[in-house]
Amino acid sequence: MQAWRTHRSVARCVVRGSGGSLPPSPALRLYDVRVCTNRTCKRQGSQQVLKFVQDLQLENIDAQASGCLGICGNGPNVAVVERGAPAGPSSLSEPLVLSHVATPRDAAEALGLACGVGIDEADVAAVQLRLQGNALAVEGDLEGAVCAYSSGLAAHPRHGGHLLMLNRSAAQLQLGRKQEALDDALAALEASPPGFAKAYIRAIDCYYALGRHADAADVYVSAVSANPKLKQQPEFKAARQALDRAGQARVVLA
Repeated sequence: MQAWRTHRSVARCVVRGSGGSLPPSPALRLYDVRVCTNRTCKRQGSQQVLKFVQDLQLENIDAQASGCLGICGNGPNVAVVERGAPAGPSSLSEPLVLSHVATPRDAAEALGLACGVGIDEADVAAVQLRLQGNALAVEGDLEGAVCAYSSGLAAHPRHGGHLLMLNRSAAQLQLGRKQEALDDALAALEASPPGFAKAYIRAIDCYYALGRHADAADVYVSAVSANPKLKQQPEFKAARQALDRAGQARVVLA
């Protein structure tokens, strides 16, 4: 990984000393986004910022955790650089460091400023409702979690809807609503980006719970055919073992 250098410093997504914001970038320019997750920035909320950006699963954004970006006390700090950008005063050939990016809404503004990515209020609201649903599920309030996930979907987010459906499927399955859980799992599988392993596993779980073992095996085969490396993931190993016991060994081992 390259060493990150401060190109310009930003607070609340307003460029300091630059005379204004950067112009929006054309679609499909590729950006590396690095979020400091060292101790100080972590306390200030950097992990939820990183998860928000990763969960958007934007095809032109690679978001990863990073070490200290050198401006402790102004965090959470995020660095953005455009891959392959030509050198120049208006380009992001050198990292742009943004400060005080503490919430999903701040992260949405940062992506708009630095990458020209439009993240609207529905996307932010959906993430907040998903996190609320997750917290309710951990507390055992599965009905409340389903309600929160449904409210997130009702916001019609452009990004991350598959995660809401995936989580609602899990809650429905725990509530014993197997068909509703399957409906959400299949919708999440259809809406998710290619190779999203969790969607395959959720569909397998729901089919298995309904006793539709052959359908579960078909999903397993579809997943590992698209990406053979999935066979090595613990969830897929467990799924194969369960399908073996259900009499589907010939299918999943083919």
